[in-house]
Amino acid sequence: MSVGKRLKEFRIMKKITQEGLASLLKIATKNVSDYETGKTAPSLQSLQTIRNTYNLNLDWLLTGEGSMFISDNAENKDVTTTNDKDVKYEAIQRKNKELMQKVLDLEKDIAILDAKNKEATEELLDAYRKIAKHFERKPIESPA
Repeated sequence: MSVGKRLKEFRIMKKITQEGLASLLKIATKNVSDYETGKTAPSLQSLQTIRNTYNLNLDWLLTGEGSMFISDNAENKDVTTTNDKDVKYEAIQRKNKELMQKVLDLEKDIAILDAKNKEATEELLDAYRKIAKHFERKPIESPA
């Protein structure tokens, strides 16, 4: 399950509307929708606001591991590892950007290959046309 799907699961479980979450985060409602559909990722500040407001476990949100909420006993321990979570989140965001760049690069490469294939196909067609014209001028003689 993706971060966006877990965010939506959390939001629905807490009976929070997209508008309500957007208001809390001081962002447009469309941004919440984009988070939930995976078009964009929530900012670190947004994640911290949700965590602090609802005691949401960021490990669960980012990786699906652990429980959705931080227990009172674990809260003190969890605060000491917030920087680790921030680093993990930033690493995930960086990896997402790298993967998206690779996809864009592949799309460009495919477009170049398509252009080269089109060019090669045109060259072959031109060669076939020349051969065809050659045979139109000279009748093919049957062997005697």
